[in-house]
Amino acid sequence: MKKFLTILMLLATILFNVRAQNPIPNPSFENWSTGTSSTTLTPDSWNCGAMSGFGALFAPGSGCIQQTSQANTGSYAALLTGESITFMGFITYNIPGVMQLGSSNLDGMSSLLGLTDFNIEDFVTGGIPFTEVPEKLNAWIKFIPDGNDTMRIFVLATHWNGTERITVASGEYTNFNSIANYTQVQVPINTLVAGVSPDTLNVIFTTATNTTASANTQLYVDDVDIIMHDSTNDVYNITVIPNDATMGTTTGSGSYNYNSTVTISATANPGYFFVNWNDGITDNPRQFPARGDATYTANFIVDDGVHYNINVSSNNNAWGTATGGGSFPINANLTLRATPNPGNSFSHWSDNVTSPVRNLTVTGDADYTAFFVQDTFTITATAYIDLANLDFSQLSMGSVSGGGSYFYGDIVTLTATPFSGYRFVQWSDGVTTNPRTETVTGDATYMAMFVGIDYTITAVPDDPTQGSVSGGGTFTYGSTTSLYATPGSAAYQFDHWNDGNTQNPRTITVTSDSTFTAFFSTASYTITVLSNMPNMGTASGGGTFPYNSTTTISANANTGYHFTNWSDGNTSNPRTITVTGNMTYYANFAADVAITENNLEANIFPNPATDVISIKGVQMQQIEIFDVSGKLMGKWELTESNNLFEINLSNYPSGIYAIRITTGDGIIMKKIAKK
Repeated sequence: MKKFLTILMLLATILFNVRAQNPIPNPSFENWSTGTSSTTLTPDSWNCGAMSGFGALFAPGSGCIQQTSQANTGSYAALLTGESITFMGFITYNIPGVMQLGSSNLDGMSSLLGLTDFNIEDFVTGGIPFTEVPEKLNAWIKFIPDGNDTMRIFVLATHWNGTERITVASGEYTNFNSIANYTQVQVPINTLVAGVSPDTLNVIFTTATNTTASANTQLYVDDVDIIMHDSTNDVYNITVIPNDATMGTTTGSGSYNYNSTVTISATANPGYFFVNWNDGITDNPRQFPARGDATYTANFIVDDGVHYNINVSSNNNAWGTATGGGSFPINANLTLRATPNPGNSFSHWSDNVTSPVRNLTVTGDADYTAFFVQDTFTITATAYIDLANLDFSQLSMGSVSGGGSYFYGDIVTLTATPFSGYRFVQWSDGVTTNPRTETVTGDATYMAMFVGIDYTITAVPDDPTQGSVSGGGTFTYGSTTSLYATPGSAAYQFDHWNDGNTQNPRTITVTSDSTFTAFFSTASYTITVLSNMPNMGTASGGGTFPYNSTTTISANANTGYHFTNWSDGNTSNPRTITVTGNMTYYANFAADVAITENNLEANIFPNPATDVISIKGVQMQQIEIFDVSGKLMGKWELTESNNLFEINLSNYPSGIYAIRITTGDGIIMKKIAKK
């Protein structure tokens, strides 16, 4: 951006008859960074306001200038809001949101004293280098006022004349109505001092014109543009006169086209001496560009013939210049000026006078040396910090060297060094050169942006016929991914990774290109064989076996019991099974039952039976039917003594069954047949 401004100023000087490009730095608020003393993002080249009171200086907080995505064009715009600051726990300062190219210091004491209105021009200093008088400023704004807040836009073009900073041109725009959608407003700029070129331009935006500004007022600003006046056809009148026509004559008066060279001179009559022009300049003849109507007066004094030498010099011509010296008659009044070059400051004269502009009366020969000192600036170099989201992660990705304290004009080399696993992308201002060199012209912050290097994680099976692997791909350094090894069929199982790890799935942290191979083996399964009735018998043949192998399982009944079937209904014993997965088999047993009859009588008919049998002739309390294995097939409790009961055998398999009838006189055992 600094190089951009330098090129603009050069073009404006050479091609003065062509409308200049937009000289406003960062006019669309696309570039944001963190200042050396700030904790929040601010737009590059733009500054917040500040507030003083009780001798203290308070800088606004996060509400000063906020980054917003509600832009007229591009990605971002600037959002200003009013702010309240509490001092010592009970004194509240209300200040408007302020944004400017220079700096401002608003007097918070006015709020306490009831002086709510102020002229912000009285508190503004600095700005950007600027040598032309602009015609107008355009800006796109949205304004949502609260209470009586009235927004303002100020444009100030100023010039340092050696004694004070004067306002050469200014413009102002005010509005108290709500502007809901982005609207372009124009600020006309009026020339106040003709014939003088500015050296500094400041543009100021405020949310209110008083110190009781509301914190709820919002001013959105985007796309700021300065429009230069095309003065190529303007003609200006230059008037050159002596302070006393009897003492001398002048030349150079006339009409001049804009920016054409004007040469003026003063010639003293005999007995008189030219001292200076009415603006203190002693050059004679004198040249300057015509940029407005102006009058120049040559000051002459009586010359008694005795002249004294006033020698004026600089301690370092590269740091600044000193003017006003020469040969003068006694009692001549003259002005000495010490003018620092950019990046330097005036310190004092050799006789310890600290005013850069001083008026002298000549009394004899004298020497005056102006002492200048170099300004120092702070260059902050760091990894990128996203304070808007409180993200400091890039501080651990790399380091930046080259920051420190430098003199104006020094060449600084900034180097971004990524840590292992990371790479440099660009600087926060979009520059991709690394290392980069910059010429120091002021305090500046440079943030290097880093990202993790992308690495490839390859995940493969040792034998694709046995299984597959997922989770590989391209990942950023420091990220994680999970790898999954999936057997291709029940015949295989995951065994281990090539690095010996047996976790599946497993999570890895990406630090380099890596290959992970999954090894599979023949699957083994567990065959569990249990007795469902341990008191009746045992079961054997369980264990761990390879897939598709065979094993024999057996059920062994205890005395008085016999095996009936397995839990899956199979009645083979022993039994051979093929292993295809984890399985559990329960052996079922039953008590041995002898199908015999006794001598107690009961009338059971028909027997054999097809479906229903009837029991008659006894007082029955309970009836039970067993199959030949002793398995209980049915049981009926009769709550009242019955001498007739029917049983449906239609769902019973054909065969021989035992029926047990409990009566009050004893138990009757009989055989029945089911067809």
